[in-house]
Amino acid sequence: MPIPITMPALSPTMTTGHLIVWHKRVNDVVNTGDLLLEIETDKAVMEVEATQSGILDYLAVPAGTNDVAVGTIIAALRHQTELEGVSKTWLLEQGIENSTVPVVASPAPLDQPSPAQPIQSATVQPAGVSLSSTLIKDEKSTSSAGHLNTSPDSGASTNANGFNGQASAKPDSTVAPVHISRDHNRVMASPLARKWAEQHGISLHHIHGTGPRGRIVKNDVMEAMKHGTVDQRNGTLENHNGDIKGISSPIHVSSCSVPLLERAVDTGLGALDPAYGERCDYIVASTTPVSLSGMRKTIAQRLTLSKQTVPHFYLTVQCHMDALLALRQAMNGDSKGLSVNDFMVRACALSLRKVNEMRLMWGDEQHAVQHDHVDLAVAVSVPGGLITPIVRFADTKPLRTLAPELKSLIVRARNGKLSPNEYQGGLFTLTNLGMMGIDQFNPIINPGHTGILAIGATKEQAIVRDGAVTVGKVMQATIAADHRVIDGSVAAEFLTTFQKLIEQPLLLVS
Repeated sequence: MPIPITMPALSPTMTTGHLIVWHKRVNDVVNTGDLLLEIETDKAVMEVEATQSGILDYLAVPAGTNDVAVGTIIAALRHQTELEGVSKTWLLEQGIENSTVPVVASPAPLDQPSPAQPIQSATVQPAGVSLSSTLIKDEKSTSSAGHLNTSPDSGASTNANGFNGQASAKPDSTVAPVHISRDHNRVMASPLARKWAEQHGISLHHIHGTGPRGRIVKNDVMEAMKHGTVDQRNGTLENHNGDIKGISSPIHVSSCSVPLLERAVDTGLGALDPAYGERCDYIVASTTPVSLSGMRKTIAQRLTLSKQTVPHFYLTVQCHMDALLALRQAMNGDSKGLSVNDFMVRACALSLRKVNEMRLMWGDEQHAVQHDHVDLAVAVSVPGGLITPIVRFADTKPLRTLAPELKSLIVRARNGKLSPNEYQGGLFTLTNLGMMGIDQFNPIINPGHTGILAIGATKEQAIVRDGAVTVGKVMQATIAADHRVIDGSVAAEFLTTFQKLIEQPLLLVS
């Protein structure tokens, strides 16, 4: 009987994975322990070894498939004595052939939008092309005022706001009539909405109100302006009685020299190009859907959860860095063995060791969890997101031991080679954007951790010492703490302890 291979759960929280590559092909011999495939989880790309021997007979899920559910049959082995192709036949007989396997198909390439939902991109017509508009009163139509709709065979292109541009340069090019509905009933609108509508030539009869009992408010008028309602100067206007005034002058569509986001949106049809005095059609920048990686989805879910459920508070302290930088230079000599970040990690771990209350982690509504040692996570930027490898027992490791271990974790994190136990769990996080020139920032706590320390850039600035102004190097550190278990006084004690260690760096190497 064939041996099915299923999508493994490579971490306790894994529900789906991206099948990156098969290292074996159909009819290849597979032995226990052979490298079989690579799977991308929400944190890393992991190699999967074969747990049984046989001949690879059928690949149910090809390489490059995204969001394959854990437990899904992805391939099958056959025994040496079985005929080729027996696995697929067996799966069909069992009713679990590939077509019924619960796999989420890979998204279509971004440059090939689905025919059912075409991506509408903005169209800017060449300067000098004009359109004539014909207006017809129609009480049965429900189209919005000012939207120009082109018949399917007219050959005109339609931008994202519903305006049409005729590619032909003929001066008598026309578009299909605009159908505008009339309502003789009194329109409910706020005084401010009426004022805006009157100033910008917008009919209130064709605006959907979002206020109480359908009342039109200012925001509804602004939305109508964004969607291209025509103003007095450029085509049509309905007066308060519902009568339509047609203006014979054509609507001029030109390519505007000003950037799209800088064009004014306070008039009905468009804004004047300040460079040429021409009227600009409303343009909406084209967009392209981008698939989210498993890592990005996880970051979004976890950090949203953190902000929604964890009460953050922030404290910031300044640290004088002159002594630490001098010590680092003396210890390194001509090498670059120790980085500033190594000193930050060491100082953070010792501060967590010295302030016992900082090792309290929220458990549930009845209990907190006290950690006896410091497992310190360090945020590392990787393509498509970030990951936090963990230095286990960081408070017990000397600087010379901690530095190479941290460097190894960072390299393997960026190569996607971390094992789950190297990035799961932990007590506290350290994140450093100082090397990118950021002075200070407020981080978000990694869910499950008691807090996170943000390290800023070291910069020269004026410092007052003993009544005299000197120039020194200063770095800012900001803690975000979980107020469910950490109070301001505890976080302040942690920060001042960290500050002391940074400003007296010999304590970090003792």
